[in-house]
Amino acid sequence: MKLPKLLLIAGNGRNIGKSTLAETIIASFSKKEEIIGLKVTTMYPEESNCHGEKENQFPNPFSIFEETDIHSPKDTARMLRAGASRVFYIRCTDEHLKDALEAFYRIIRTLSVIVCESGSLRKVAEPGVFIYIEEPKKQADKEKHRNIKPLADRILISERLATDFRISEIHLGADGWSLRDR
Repeated sequence: MKLPKLLLIAGNGRNIGKSTLAETIIASFSKKEEIIGLKVTTMYPEESNCHGEKENQFPNPFSIFEETDIHSPKDTARMLRAGASRVFYIRCTDEHLKDALEAFYRIIRTLSVIVCESGSLRKVAEPGVFIYIEEPKKQADKEKHRNIKPLADRILISERLATDFRISEIHLGADGWSLRDR
């Protein structure tokens, strides 16, 4: 599914700058354009140690939650504070990712401009721009990271994020997101 107005941010670990980059992009572009923030978490059985036990927490194949609490410490609230007009959180299993994305697009306008933090979403969507942040110390990437990393339009190293990437490298035009030549 081609989604040129979707900018996707993923990475191979936690606390490596994904949410901070999303905030920076939202803060910069929301001054001129309405931006919707999105965070997608795909639950895998082997990740219960990261996300806590989630069994029996899926009364439906997926859940979509709209963040409205600007004071929450969650990443979704950070997107709101950065200037997103609306922010959503999707939680689903891998096999229901496409269904969840389609349901999300039924909630918002199809032509909405979106900044999303998710690696799994790249399996079912072709965004206008896909940025992958890598923590070099995590060389033993999981298979899911090895599969999406080659699809990235830009790979950034987490420790050099502040010096190696400029917001001016991103362009948002009528046709969607793109990267400018460096």
